[in-house]
Amino acid sequence: MRNTYMRIEAKDDNVIIYLHFLGEDAVRQIDITPDGIFLTTTKFPFNEDAMLYDQDLSDLDDDSFEIISELEFNAKWEEYDRMD
Repeated sequence: MRNTYMRIEAKDDNVIIYLHFLGEDAVRQIDITPDGIFLTTTKFPFNEDAMLYDQDLSDLDDDSFEIISELEFNAKWEEYDRMD
């Protein structure tokens, strides 16, 4: 299965979301919001008000995200995972 990493910025809501997909399924997610930073995974799909994306990768509108590298995603994940 193919790994896909992306960044979604919702400027109106002041939210940035980083997603890691394995095939069609989201497996890790970082939500950066005015209320905090929330990490979710398939093992822990809920974190306060954040929830792991539960639709297929192909359901996303191509204009709504930016593909990023695995390195960029993992650097963000490690940075925010250390904050716990």
